[in-house]
Amino acid sequence: MLDERQLPILNGTNFRDLGGYPTQSGYLLKWCKLIRSGDLSQITAHDQQVLADYGVTTIIDLRSSVEIQQSQDRVPEHMKWFSMPVLDDDATESTETINQLKSLYSLSPRGGYLRMLNAYAQLIISNQAQMTYTRFFQYLLTYGDKETVLFHCTAGKDRTGILSVLLLTILGVDLDVIREDYLLTNKYAQRRAEQRVLAAENAKMNTNFLTSIRDLSLVSADYLTRALDLIDFEYGGPSEYLHNELGLSSDDFHVLQSIYLS
Repeated sequence: MLDERQLPILNGTNFRDLGGYPTQSGYLLKWCKLIRSGDLSQITAHDQQVLADYGVTTIIDLRSSVEIQQSQDRVPEHMKWFSMPVLDDDATESTETINQLKSLYSLSPRGGYLRMLNAYAQLIISNQAQMTYTRFFQYLLTYGDKETVLFHCTAGKDRTGILSVLLLTILGVDLDVIREDYLLTNKYAQRRAEQRVLAAENAKMNTNFLTSIRDLSLVSADYLTRALDLIDFEYGGPSEYLHNELGLSSDDFHVLQSIYLS
């Protein structure tokens, strides 16, 4: 059953509105302004109309160029689309087939889990990731007051998840609420994860592999903790990371808050 946060998309994963979250200063995020999701490569004509009716004006694709070539977004008419790759490749293995992953994850049940911890480190320390985050926020600063932006990767969980964490931090949302939004992926992406596990079972993969597929297909509090610990220990904390690494000023924070809070 759909809830107020989930968009009624028939053939897509993890489409949800960031609206309604409270900030520590007593404001609320506006609805119908910021949408996070998985990719749009399989959405139907109905789904395209849902996005149009919801007011989406801009799609920002965080996937690598290879991922985009393999599964191009079906962009509804009159919507703008921008490529802003967070990494040069899919470090989270979201698009790999069962056979491609077989040699990596059949030997140890921790293979997928450890891969994700490493991927989350790259989502924080990679120069490309940092430049993409900066570009994304500069876009919101320039056009956010006039547009409704949907941003996505493949499953809408890792690259999209970390960008959501940074965005909600700028807007003043409490960390516990940010964690809650991050972990909601395990509700909205459960069907996709089950399909990947079923495909692995049908391919007669061993239990080590099945465990890794689950770890690759869902999110974990450990993954987010890995990212936040790096921000704290390597950069001095979220505020310092956003200011010093992404180049956002206090005035930028205030502008974004004025656009997205009510």
